[in-house]
Amino acid sequence: MSLVIAENELYNACRVLFGAEMQVSRAFLEYLQPSGIKSAYRKKALETHPDMLAAKGEAARKKSAALFHRVQQAYESLLFYLDAREKGFRFTSPPPRPRRPP
Repeated sequence: MSLVIAENELYNACRVLFGAEMQVSRAFLEYLQPSGIKSAYRKKALETHPDMLAAKGEAARKKSAALFHRVQQAYESLLFYLDAREKGFRFTSPPPRPRRPP
């Protein structure tokens, strides 16, 4: 695959795995290591796995399933980025401007 995920999507993936308060930048993306991503994924997967909320009812389980799916997608996106980075990919355009919270 020659396409790399958009930078903003990588930032969002980092926030899903590492927390919404995480200040993500290109420097952070360059710093990322597979072990850190894997550790954060395992922690979030345990928190959001639908089976962990089986006793809470169907609505809670469905919500948890959606969150778990986002965690899985974030993990896969970041691993894909690390693979591309390892093969020489680097962002060449200026970094995106941070969005201001509404």
